Amino acid sequence: MLDIFMTDLKNWLIPIGLIVLFMAIRGGIRERTVLILLIFNIALSDQFSSQALKPIFKRVRPCNALEDVHLIVKRSKGKSFPSYHATNMAAMAMVFAW
Repeated sequence: MLDIFMTDLKNWLIPIGLIVLFMAIRGGIRERTVLILLIFNIALSDQFSSQALKPIFKRVRPCNALEDVHLIVKRSKGKSFPSYHATNMAAMAMVFAW
């Protein structure tokens, strides 16, 4: 059940919102620059992966390709590659590495 909680964006809206507010209000120029770069980089990578890469690869989700799969969450009809989570985390990692 913990994995369901961890992957649901609704459970992270308040903590993420508080961090963003803190960085915007209390942060200095460095924190605000990081915040702007994070927002821009994640928005760009998310759109690129969904609009450009997923239509190219068209990879079916394993839960839709395999028989007798018992899901504990709602079945998604979208494509599986590349992962939005992985793409967005890579975009965040690039900002933090910089």
